Amino acid sequence: MSTTNTATVTDLPAGTTRDDKYYWTDGNIILQAENTLFKVQRSMLTEMSPVLADLLQLPQPEGSPENEGDSDASPVKLAGDTALQFRSLMWALYSRPDEVKKYLETSELESRCCRLLDLVAITHKYQCPDLMNWALDLASEACKAVEKPSAALVTVLIHLYRLDLQGFVEWAEPAVRRGHLSDVSLIKLASASNWESVNSFAYYRIVCSGPSSWATLDLTPPERTRLLAGYINLNETWAIIDSKGPSVAHTCGASTLGLFAFGPCPAACTTVWNNICRSPRVVTVGLGNRDSTVDIQRRLAAAADLVDQACAPIPTVDISISTYWSGIACKSAFRDGVKAYSEKSEKMVQLCFDPHSAALDHVNWLSWLTTTML
Repeated sequence: MSTTNTATVTDLPAGTTRDDKYYWTDGNIILQAENTLFKVQRSMLTEMSPVLADLLQLPQPEGSPENEGDSDASPVKLAGDTALQFRSLMWALYSRPDEVKKYLETSELESRCCRLLDLVAITHKYQCPDLMNWALDLASEACKAVEKPSAALVTVLIHLYRLDLQGFVEWAEPAVRRGHLSDVSLIKLASASNWESVNSFAYYRIVCSGPSSWATLDLTPPERTRLLAGYINLNETWAIIDSKGPSVAHTCGASTLGLFAFGPCPAACTTVWNNICRSPRVVTVGLGNRDSTVDIQRRLAAAADLVDQACAPIPTVDISISTYWSGIACKSAFRDGVKAYSEKSEKMVQLCFDPHSAALDHVNWLSWLTTTML
C-alpha cells in the first residue's frame, strides 16, 4: 500500500494533519483521532472490531453534502482515542509478522511498553479480545524489565487500572511504585482511578519523609487532612505493635486463654518482642532522611531480619534480646509470627490511610490488629 501526505495546508481542515504512515492513497475511509487523520480500509476495521463495524454503519446526517469518512473535511471522529492509540492499532493491524518480530526484538524497552499499553487500551474499547490479550502479555513482560519507569509510562499504567484487567495489578503495581513520578502526582492520578493501594503507598512515602517536607507540597485541604490522619494512625499503630507482640503458635505446653498464652515461653516472647521494638537496629532504621517513627514497614522488616539471624544454624543474637532469647522454647513459631506480622504491614498502612477513616480509635484499632492481623 502507498501513502501520501502531499496535501497543502489549505487542503486540510485547520489544525489537522495526515498521519505519516497510516494515510493510504488506496484507503476508502478517513478517521480522525485528536488532530490526526488516518485513511485506511473500511473492511479491515469492520472485520477486526464489532464496535467499529457498528460505528461505521451508523446512518449519515440528513442534508450532509458527503458521507462521514469520505474526505478530510468530513472524517469519522473517534471520540476518546488518542492519535498514539489509534496509530498503535493500525500498527498491529497492518504490520507483517516479520515487522512485528523485528520491532519486539529491537525497539527501546520503554517505548515498546507504551505502544503495547496503548494497544491494550484501544483494543479493550473496540472489543478485540485476542489482540488485547496478546498485547497485554507482551506489555507485562516488558514492564517487568523496565528498571525505573518514566512518568509517562506510570501514567499510562494508572489509567489502565480502570479497565479491571485480569492479572494486571500483579505486575503493574510494582512498576508504578518504582517509577519516576512524584508522590503528589501519584496521589492525584491514583485517586482519579480509584487505585487505593497505590494511593496509600504515595501517602506513606510522604509521611515517612517527615512533617518538615510537607509544607511545600501541592496538596488540597482534604489531601492534607488525609496525610495528617495517616501520620497519627501510623504512630498509634507502632505504639500498639510495641505493646502487642505477634501471634505465636506455642507447642511448648503453655496454657492458653483465648488469644493469650501464659507460661515461661510466652513471657519470654513478650519480653524479647518488647526489646526488639527498642533495638537500635529497629528504631533507627532509615534515620537521616526519613521519619523512622512511622515507618512501620521497614521497622517490622528489620525486626523479622533480626529474629531470622537469631534462628539461623549459626545464630547471631542481637545484644538487646540475648538475655531472654534462651527462654523462648518455640523459637521457630516466634520467628514465623514475626514474619507474618511483617508481611501484613502493607495492610496496616492501607488502613491507616483509608479515605473513609479519620484518626483511628485506639481500642478499635487494637481489636482490629488482634483479630485480623495476628
